[in-house]
Order: sequence, then C-alpha cells, then structure tokens
Amino acid sequence: MSPPSALGNDMVKEIPMGTPFFVTPHTTPRRFSTLGALLSGVALSGVVLLVACRPPVQGSELTNPSQEAPITLPPGPREEAILQRAHQKKDCASRRRAGQLLLDLHDAWRFFSGEQDEVSQRLRRVGKDVEALLRREFALKEFTPEAEVVKGIQARLRALANCSDNTKQWSLAALRLLDLDAMAAPAEVPTFAWSTELRKVWIRGGPLATNARVRLLHPCVRAFRHALREEPRRQRPVLSRCLYALFEAEPAPYFVANPAQRPPEPPWTLLREELHRAFLLMQSRFAALARLQIDADRSFFKHACAELPTAVDLPRLNLPVSEQGRPYDRSPVVTVLPESFMVDGLFVQGGDRPALQKAIHKRLRGDARATLTVVMPATGSAGAIYELGRAARREKVHTLLLGVRRLVAPTAAPGDVQARMVGKGGVWRLEGIPVSVRLLSLRPGETSRDRPRVLLYDPLATEARLALTFTATSWRFESRYGALPALRAGDFKGLRRQLGLLRRAFPEEGGLIVAPAHNLSYAELIKIVKAVRYVGRKPLFPALALAQRYGLASSLRDLAPLLAALDGVAVEGGNATQEVALKACCRRALARSYGADESLGSLTVPQGKAKPSVGASSWSSCLSPAQLISAHPPRCIPGVPPMTHAEKKTLPPGA
Repeated sequence: MSPPSALGNDMVKEIPMGTPFFVTPHTTPRRFSTLGALLSGVALSGVVLLVACRPPVQGSELTNPSQEAPITLPPGPREEAILQRAHQKKDCASRRRAGQLLLDLHDAWRFFSGEQDEVSQRLRRVGKDVEALLRREFALKEFTPEAEVVKGIQARLRALANCSDNTKQWSLAALRLLDLDAMAAPAEVPTFAWSTELRKVWIRGGPLATNARVRLLHPCVRAFRHALREEPRRQRPVLSRCLYALFEAEPAPYFVANPAQRPPEPPWTLLREELHRAFLLMQSRFAALARLQIDADRSFFKHACAELPTAVDLPRLNLPVSEQGRPYDRSPVVTVLPESFMVDGLFVQGGDRPALQKAIHKRLRGDARATLTVVMPATGSAGAIYELGRAARREKVHTLLLGVRRLVAPTAAPGDVQARMVGKGGVWRLEGIPVSVRLLSLRPGETSRDRPRVLLYDPLATEARLALTFTATSWRFESRYGALPALRAGDFKGLRRQLGLLRRAFPEEGGLIVAPAHNLSYAELIKIVKAVRYVGRKPLFPALALAQRYGLASSLRDLAPLLAALDGVAVEGGNATQEVALKACCRRALARSYGADESLGSLTVPQGKAKPSVGASSWSSCLSPAQLISAHPPRCIPGVPPMTHAEKKTLPPGA
C-alpha cells in the first residue's frame, strides 16, 4: 500500500548548495518531499520538562483502509493457514503471500526482542510467540539467531524468481530490504545512506512501503531505550539517532565533536511526539504492531522522563540574548523555575538542598567537566542562582554556564528538525557565559583547594580581589585596597570608565568577582556580566566568579587616589620583561604604601644605591634597590621626570 498522499511521490531532488544550515555551510546533499503537511499541528513540549511527562498528542484511531488484512500479533490461526497453504499449493500467489507474511513477522519481531529493560513484558511475550512460529516454519532450534531466520526468508524469496514479472520484481525488492539491514550493523546506529534507501521505498509506495517505514522507526524506538543506559552527557547524541527516521535532512552535523559547528539539538519531547504520530499513521498490515508500540511507549515514558535530558524549547523560552556565550556542549541543564528546579528531568522543590545536591550528583555521572548549564526566564531572580551555586559546589562543580541564546541562522534548512521547531523563524542555539562558583564555598581570605588546571577563577591569582556588587539601583566596584564611588544602575558609560581604570591599574588581575543582589532579575545579571567581560572584542575580565556581598574580603575606603597615582606611572624599560617587572613593582609598592596609610608623595628613583624616598618597605618586597637601580633605563615614576643613572647593568635572571 502507498503511504498517505500528503507525502507525495516526488523523486529525490538536489538541494541548492547555498542552502543555509546553521553556523557552517553544511548543506544537505539530498532531500525528499516535505513532511510538513503530514506532521503539522503537533504541540511542542513547552518551555521545559514540566510538560515532558504528559501523554503524547492523541490522534485518530488507527484504521486499515487497505484490502490487505493486518497481521495478528501474536500470530494466530490466520497466519498459520497462510504458511500452510504455501506449503501445500506451492503456486506463486500463495508463496508470495507467505513471503510477505514472513517478512512482516520478521520486521515486527525486531520490536519485541532486546534486553530485558528495553522491552515491556507484554511485547516480550508477543516476541516469543513470533519467534516460535518462525522457528517452526524454518525447522530451527530454540533460541533462534536472527541471522538464521533471515537466511530462511531469503531462500523463500529467491524461490519466486521463476514467477511472473510482478512477483519477481517484488521478491527482488524484498531481498534488497533484507540486504539493507547490514548497512546499519553492527552497532545498530543508522546511517544517512541506509535511511535514504529505505525512504525511497517508503515514498514511492507499494506493498513494501510500510516495511521500509517500520525499519526506519525501529532505531528511534531503540534510541530512547538505549539513552537510559548512557551517561547523561552521551544521551543527547543517542536520542539524535531519531533524526534519521523522522526528518529528511542529513543529520550528520548533529554528531560533530565541535559544539560550535553543531546545530541546536531538538527537545527529546519533540522527537517523541513525531515518533508517536508516525505510529498513529501506520496502517495496513502493521496496525497491530503500532498499537502495541504506542501502549509500550506510554508506559515507558512515565518513568523515562525523569532520566532524560532537559527538553528546552528555545524559540518559546524568554532567555536573554548574547553573543558572548560558549556553545552548549551537553552539560547537565538546570532549569530554574519559581520556587523549584529541574535538573534535567529531575524535579526538585526549592529550599530542599539535599535533594538538589542528589539530583546534581546523579546527572554529573561520568562527566569530569564539573559544569552545569543554567536556564531560566529573563524575569527570574538571581537569588535562585545562589541557591543552585551553593548546592553545586558541594558536588564539586566548578562552573555555571549562565544560559543565553544566540541566533545562528535566519532560517532552517529544508527538511531539518529545526524547520519543524521554528517554522519560518530563525534558528536559536543555547549557549552559556561561564561563571565560577568556587567562592560560594569559601570564607573571606580562605584559599581554594581546587586543582589549578580546572580553575576558571583562581583566588590565589587575584591580588586585589576586584569585585562588582550591584543592586537594582546602584553598582559599586570594591577591592582589598578600597572602593570606587557607586554608580547609578544603568550608567554603562561610568561603568566602562571605571573598568578602564581598574584594568590599567591591575593588568595582571586574574578575574572579577560579581555579587548581584538576590532580588536582581536574571536579565539584569546577564546584562552586567556581558558589560564587564568585553568592550567590543577586547577582553576585560572573561574569568568571573560568583559571590555574595557578605562573603567579600574588601575595603570600602576611597580607591580613587591610588588609581590616580597608578594611572600616572610611566614605565620604560630596555625590554618587555623589564617593563612588566617595573610596572608590577610600582603598583605593588604604591598599593602597599597606600594600604599602610603612608603619604604617596612623589616616588623618585635616585642615583647610586639609595632607596626610593617613599614606601621603602614596599619597594624592597618586590625589587631590591640594586635591582631597581640596575634596570636599563630604570624608570618607574608617577608624575615626575625620569632621572639619569650613571651605571647600566642587566637585570639578574628571574627579576
């Protein structure tokens, strides 16, 4: 029987090479007539997994307008009679009908076999009945290998070579279907070539069209079951195997290693809806199989939804937009909801820190990156991020990726799942701005015990501990040496000016601490974080750490005089190494003198071996007078002309 007329009977067409496909110009080499008319009207899963466990969209009852009676599952007297008639009469019509039945039973059998946790008990019982019939038909022993059954079916089909042209052509096409099975072996992972060949059979119609469709859907059914056994970071690519069966475009880009070249992976709930609808539309001989599989899936997804990744619907999620994010790389997603969290599919009530830690621990299984991706509406509260961050630190998480979205293509490629998700809209990708959470578990002044190679923000490498505290009304930079005057919230011009002063005064500072007020919105937090990371393309403080205001070890005395003195320092040296050493020494000397409440005055470098006139103890802590005087030319002078030196010597190694 032909597939529904909405699919059309167009031949395979080439896609123009200029077709946009997300980030890279990865065109789909072939596509078929669109599934849009057939698959339209299916509601997406919503923003997150709040609706992921709902039953799939219900369609009309399965019907069988074909004149061919559906196979009975488990097989009964009718199937036994068809096989018996072929043995008795041995005419081409009877043998072809028996061959079609054997092929159908084999295609159905694949849904009923597998590991114990993949197939429901009801399907397993049906599978044993099908296996018993096939074993009797081919006189095989118990525990029949599938390869032996395939050999038996192939022999029956080859016996039709001397029949009429119509029957002969049917048998050759059926043999080709059996040969295609080897293209997906041995890992049962479909390939585009395999799915293309099967789709050709399905689109063209005929008695084997439904067999081809059943074979396409089987890897998707198995993908959901296999995903439950995988480590969380491996689940999404396993689920993406469904793209071969459900959509037309080449799915290879979804499996590339570089996340920046990978299209946004669809919510698994959308794949489930498409699979469910495909079974609803399955008619003719496999209506009984479709009913059994729909019932099995309904039971399966009742418990599987809590074990699968978060189903984030970016086109419908009010997530802030940014181009500073890191492409999402399948780390666990924590969706922050009002008074609750979703750690991938695990629901946790707000305030229940042990449950939140347990959920994070479970979803981080096998993932050494120690990273979580945060997704929340733009109007959400930053206070929830503190709650999440403290629980994450107790599970040795280093980094939160603050979720943002980026437009990566104005339109979706024809036939791709994105076209199903966004319609005529643009394609959005989930990304994350990295923020360290290690300071949420440290007391002021305490050193981090994290390994240096995994640190995003290292407290040991931050001399001044620069911090930006911000509320809905004001912003303020603080440090160990003092604070700058508070800015009115929204004064980005003043913020950039103060950032420039801090960056020039502390060029070696390893990062910036951000301490938002609890009642600040997520959109405001992202806006500030974006402002302090880059000015245009120039990096300022890409290493950020999240901390609470009361956890900062800062001084609130006026920092402006120190910054003014540092801004007036002129450094000239014989080479870049000398300049860096002198500049660092000047800054530390002035900062320590300022911190000791000494007068800054005019810092001059005298001739001979005399020490500098101001902050002598501070100078000697970073460079000895001999080292300072021997620099060529040793100038580190705030606001006064450089002095001439009688002696020119090379700096000692390591100075």
